[in-house]
Amino acid sequence: MFAIMTALGVGTAAAAAAPTPVPGGANQAEGVPTVFGKPAFNGEVRLTPRTLRDATASDGFTAPSGQKWLVFQATGANGTAKALDMPQFVASIVNADGESYAAQPDKLLPMGGVYGVAPGGGWREQVAFQVPADFVPTKIVLLPANKKHPAFRISVASKDYHAASAAQ
Repeated sequence: MFAIMTALGVGTAAAAAAPTPVPGGANQAEGVPTVFGKPAFNGEVRLTPRTLRDATASDGFTAPSGQKWLVFQATGANGTAKALDMPQFVASIVNADGESYAAQPDKLLPMGGVYGVAPGGGWREQVAFQVPADFVPTKIVLLPANKKHPAFRISVASKDYHAASAAQ
């Protein structure tokens, strides 16, 4: 009987081999990885992350004490052969400790989404996140609201994030 169990892979070695967990946790959004300046395609949208910076007075955001606004900008393009209708992204920003902050829907531009974009046509994307004043971002996740395609998982290197100087 032991020989049959061994041949079938049943036994202590097989029982001890547990599946490898998904990096980032069980609820991690499936996504297309990218970095600043590098376009990524999720089957519908071609997205190129451009800038991530602390908001300035000209952005018009006011944060309560202990908070700040971060502004992310990217370019998007219709990567399909037909006109694109897409509701806005669900956006979140994450730090090295895994703390995540979602953007309020009214802080995403174009507000509501993009509609009737011709094949190859493009637009500018902007997302503002309110975070703690000491927050240092490491990742941005843009999930299509209709969930038809994978999210964009944008890695943020220290050179990509432009913090306001102490003089501002």
